[in-house]
Amino acid sequence: IDIREPFEYQMARIKGTDELLPISRVNNDIDKWMEFKDKRIIIYCHVGSRSAYLQRALKEQLGFEKVGNLTYGIAAYYGEIEKGM
Repeated sequence: IDIREPFEYQMARIKGTDELLPISRVNNDIDKWMEFKDKRIIIYCHVGSRSAYLQRALKEQLGFEKVGNLTYGIAAYYGEIEKGM
């Protein structure tokens, strides 16, 4: 799950990313987030700081147990990137 802002998502995303749930809208999108509570998910941002913060919040405040963070984010990802959507 990409948690960056829409303008960042439009510039580039990890191939196969199906969800964009911007961290700035977490409170507005809480119902959507809760659909993932019991699923194994990985969240990512540009360099990993926003996703690390959100990972902690999801675990501590909402009881998520299967949420991972892509350390260093999309900036350090070596897999396929889709650019210029």
